[in-house]
Amino acid sequence: MERSTLKPLANILSSALLFRKQPGLLPQTLNLFVTARCNARCEFCLYRHAVDNPTARDAEMRLEEYEALARAYGPLHYLAVSGGEPFVREDLADIVQAFIDHCQVRVVDIPSNFTFAKTMHAVMDRLTAANPEVAFDLQLSLDDLGEKHDASRKVPGLFAKAQESFRAMAELREQRANLRIKGSTLYLPANAERLDEVLTELARTFAFDRMSVSYPQMLLPGGGDQAVYADAAAYATRAEQALAKASPCRRR
Repeated sequence: MERSTLKPLANILSSALLFRKQPGLLPQTLNLFVTARCNARCEFCLYRHAVDNPTARDAEMRLEEYEALARAYGPLHYLAVSGGEPFVREDLADIVQAFIDHCQVRVVDIPSNFTFAKTMHAVMDRLTAANPEVAFDLQLSLDDLGEKHDASRKVPGLFAKAQESFRAMAELREQRANLRIKGSTLYLPANAERLDEVLTELARTFAFDRMSVSYPQMLLPGGGDQAVYADAAAYATRAEQALAKASPCRRR
């Protein structure tokens, strides 16, 4: 393994010991929802009732407020930046950089539907170049294959766009040892019976560094029959089996 790859990993391990060495620190994982805006209209989304709200942008924290939060927070190991679609924010790189500068962040995780390829490439190019000691995990959210994925997210052509964007980001990944691209699939009623097939084909189509399966982050309606979400043990077993059957991911 090259030295350029070892350096980010060493920094991650050392910063993971911060909590033990410095009692009283704030949580070392911070989930930052930077926007409710999104071009997709997923039924399972936490923000499904807010994405069409014309005032959603006005309700977002400003860059200056994020900078103040970062200055006050203290050491932070893992920063997860989410939405909505994070790359709709023109100041996303500045928000992330503020936490790196003030909190010594070692891992940054950003999920995306990979629609905004030009913006994504510019943001990740800037951040990975400026912060070689930080590991950046870019997550491509894919629930299904082809038009079934488009239907799940209610965006025609989204799967094809994700493929196009992935190719551009994979080229950047080859230049930056601190950039990883992960596949993230939601366990849904629409794909539950075909999970093996979906994950195997996604692994074949996309050279992911890692793949994961998770529940959608949603509030279940009171009294609703949501057995496919509620049976966590069955879900965990099903997801583990499906991932094991999928083709191996790319290894660095």
